[in-house]
Amino acid sequence: MNTTRQEAAALATALRDALTHYTGGTRSIPPGVGGPSDVSPGGTPSGPGGTPSVQGGPTSVPGGTPSGPGGTTSVQGQTTSRPGGSTLVEIVVCPPFPWLTEVAGILNGSGITLCAQNMHTEGSGAYTGEVSPKMLRGLCEYVLVGQYERRILFGDKEAIVRRKLLSAQENGLKPILCVGEDADQLDEGIGPYVVAEQLEADLDGARLDDKLVIAYEPSWTTMGRVAPPPVSYVGDMVSHMRQTLTMLYSTEVAEQTRIIYGGQVNPRNIAEIAAQPGVNGVLAGTASTSATNFAALVQAFAAHESTPS
Repeated sequence: MNTTRQEAAALATALRDALTHYTGGTRSIPPGVGGPSDVSPGGTPSGPGGTPSVQGGPTSVPGGTPSGPGGTTSVQGQTTSRPGGSTLVEIVVCPPFPWLTEVAGILNGSGITLCAQNMHTEGSGAYTGEVSPKMLRGLCEYVLVGQYERRILFGDKEAIVRRKLLSAQENGLKPILCVGEDADQLDEGIGPYVVAEQLEADLDGARLDDKLVIAYEPSWTTMGRVAPPPVSYVGDMVSHMRQTLTMLYSTEVAEQTRIIYGGQVNPRNIAEIAAQPGVNGVLAGTASTSATNFAALVQAFAAHESTPS
C-alpha cells in the first residue's frame, strides 16, 4: 500500500529490461510509457506443473514492507527451451489496482504478464469501491484468490475464496489459488490436513485444467514464527498437495497443475527452493522490490529447468 506511482513505474521498467531475455518478449516501449516489470508464467509444460513461473505479489505485507511493483510477483515453473540453451520462464507481476493500467503499458510486448491482487466475488452489481472480474478482463491474465492476508485480515473464508475462484474462471481470468497453514497449525503438525481441507473446499466446482495455478503460501512465513522449517518441508507439502489432488480428482489433474511457493523467497535460498521436486515457481514478496533480486529468482528457475536430470 505504500508504493507510489513513480516507484511502481521505475520498478516495472527495471524488471522489464532485466527479464525479457527469459520471457521471449522485447524491450520495445509504446510511445509515452516506461517502467519496470515482473515475471509471469509461460511456456510449454515440462513435467508436473509445466513451465516455471515467477510471480511478484502484494504491494505490502502487514507492517508495510513493499513487495513488488506495487504488488506481489510470481515466477512459475514452466519453461521452454530456447536457442543457445537458455529457457523461458513465465513472469507475472501483481501491481496494486491504481497502477495496473500504467504498468500494463510499460510491460507491453515484454512477455511479462499482469495479475490482480484481489477481486470481488460478483461479475457486476452495486458494490461501490469493489473491482469486478469484468473490470480486470482484458487487462490482467491472472488474479490472486485466497492470499493469506485477505483470509486473516479481511475475513475471506473458504466460501468467499471459492466464489472468487469460480467467478474468475467464469470471466476469463486465471486464478492463482493461495493455500497454507498458520504458525500454530505448523507447530501442531496439522499443516497437511489444513491444506487438504482448503483444496477440497476452494476447488469444489472449479474448472480443473492446465491453467490452474496453486500457491502454497503459509502465513507462518511472515506472521507468528521466528524460525521457519527447512526448505525440504516446502517440497514435502507440495508433494502432499499433488497427492491430495490425485485423491480428490485424478493423477492427470495433479500432474498438470502448477504449484508454486509463496514464502520467504530470496536470492540466498532460491536455488534450494527451485531444486525441490514438484515446485513450479515462486510467489515473491520483498524480493520483488529489487530488479536485481527478482532477476536472481528467475535465473534460478531457468538454470534448474535447463539442467539435465
